[in-house]
Amino acid sequence: MEPGRKYGSYVLVDPLGKGGMGQVWRARHEMLGRVAAVKLIRWEMLGADEERARQFLRRFEREARATSRFRSPHTVAVYDYGVAADGTFYYAMELLEGLNLEELVRRHGPVPPERAVHFLAQACDSLAEAHAQGLIHRDVKPANLYACRLGLQHDFIKVLDFGLVKPIPGSGLLETSLTIDGTALGSPAFMPPEVAEGKRTIDARADLYALGCVAYWLLTGQYVFDGDSPLHVIARHLTAAPPPPSSRTTAPIPPALESLVLECLGKDPAGRPAGARELLQRLRGLDLGAAWTPERAEAWWAEHEPDAVRPAPPADESEATAPRPSPPVGPAPRPGERRVSEAQRERAIEALQEQYVQSHIDATELGRRVRLAESAVYPSDLDRLLADLPELPGALARVEPAAAPSPPAVATPAGAGHPMLAPVEVPVDESGWYVAVFGGKERKGEWYAPRTIRMAGVFGGVRLDFREAKLQPGMTTIQALATFGGCEIVVPPGLHVDINGVAIFGGFDESAGSSGPPPSGATPWLRIRGLAMFGGVEVRVAEPGATLERGHGPPRLPPRRRRRLHGRGGEGE
Repeated sequence: MEPGRKYGSYVLVDPLGKGGMGQVWRARHEMLGRVAAVKLIRWEMLGADEERARQFLRRFEREARATSRFRSPHTVAVYDYGVAADGTFYYAMELLEGLNLEELVRRHGPVPPERAVHFLAQACDSLAEAHAQGLIHRDVKPANLYACRLGLQHDFIKVLDFGLVKPIPGSGLLETSLTIDGTALGSPAFMPPEVAEGKRTIDARADLYALGCVAYWLLTGQYVFDGDSPLHVIARHLTAAPPPPSSRTTAPIPPALESLVLECLGKDPAGRPAGARELLQRLRGLDLGAAWTPERAEAWWAEHEPDAVRPAPPADESEATAPRPSPPVGPAPRPGERRVSEAQRERAIEALQEQYVQSHIDATELGRRVRLAESAVYPSDLDRLLADLPELPGALARVEPAAAPSPPAVATPAGAGHPMLAPVEVPVDESGWYVAVFGGKERKGEWYAPRTIRMAGVFGGVRLDFREAKLQPGMTTIQALATFGGCEIVVPPGLHVDINGVAIFGGFDESAGSSGPPPSGATPWLRIRGLAMFGGVEVRVAEPGATLERGHGPPRLPPRRRRRLHGRGGEGE
């Protein structure tokens, strides 16, 4: 991508930002000269998994479609979208001048109560329209609320990123929600308890909980709950009472405003305001003793962020159409070095997870390095993420060059055990991802198990039944990170299972683990590694076809290991 490229009616001018999945460019309409922000997703940026790539593109398209339906002036406007001849998906939206509320508070500290109410009321206007059309935003947070200059108005709020919209149950709209590999559906610091629990019925009041978290951030400069890791934060949203905002700041907060914020933060949706429209009315009815006027807003921006709201220069056709030098938007090709393969990326992430298990890095550093690994372009980028860490044994030590095609599977020796232990031809680099799944995950019957199964951020319980699964020769690895609601693994007699876990809340039943070393050669066997799991883990042995007692997830776990599977209050039977 370079200046001068045309997408629809928009011509790229210069890059504004780049992420792991795409880029955002400043562009101008070729006829009108209107400046816009154009968001681009290239097919090859989504990786080698075609189905995963299609899921990302469907979410991208859904964001454009959903946003274009709204008419609230407080929802970011979408001008155009489509797919270019080279397969690039793009959409053009209004280019905003200002700061998102995350950055605004980080730079300048908490805002006065009257300014916070001014921001929140505008966000309610956008959300109320979405809710009226039967849609929930599901990712309300300060980074998605943009304070900008619109015409002569300052502190004008625009709500961004409707990529996670979901129909409200009973609205009559078609369910288009996607479970997207590698994409967290929601942000831990602003996640409503019902979302964290994996409940299937989520309504508009989930957005009000998140907006209450935004209000807390605006008034105090702090998140409602802190924690050593995202998992800890989510757990506190589920169980802990929020401290009053006034206890976290020395600035005065009107009692009526504090009471309304805490009402939005109620664990039970029934205790929150009924909808964004009601919340908007109650915010407007607050007696704050002072008003946030247009004059105060303009003076604040002139004093603190004069460059952020400087008027854009007039359109210049030569600037929009003629290619000109621009900052690089990605790593330059390196002589002799091939681009990183997905297998190399996966091995690097596995190595980082192992370093976390070995306490060589903390959870925050793990998350930072995994994000860098996911956006790495060359193998040397991955090696730098591991260079300052202790060596690990075996294949996790460093990222080796791209592997040659694996040899055909070796036949299992006669008498290897149960009939299901016979090897099958499955691509050894195939990996299974169950990431950010709400409502639980189950695999049973006859299915082809990939070489590595990763579960991260699965809410609602996990059940993997390997009795009729087709396993590849040698080791199949199950890596379970941050799962909520219990995990049950069912295996046939004779299958070697090696299990270990760190930070398992609710118990780790190792009674079905096998003693002795794993089998050699092509005989299939399982390695289960658990990290930060809530609800307990159990491995069970049963003959294929045998009926298993089925309550709700791990059926034989004691109550203390089962109570979060279908909600906080009971055991779901």
